[in-house]
Amino acid sequence: MTPAQRVALASAMSAAIETAVRGGLLAEEPDANESRIRYLLAQRRYGTEIAEAAFGASGRWSP
Repeated sequence: MTPAQRVALASAMSAAIETAVRGGLLAEEPDANESRIRYLLAQRRYGTEIAEAAFGASGRWSP
């Protein structure tokens, strides 16, 4: 496999994982807006401290 093929495969796998995680988050919080979903994704990837630094109090708010 060429380096370009590896990058393409890794990118496709990353996108598939994000889609699955988004689906799970929406199942847990069906009324969540895009900002809330992005906060929750960041929280799972990088931890609460970084997610709160990036999104502030608005990301923690659940509609």
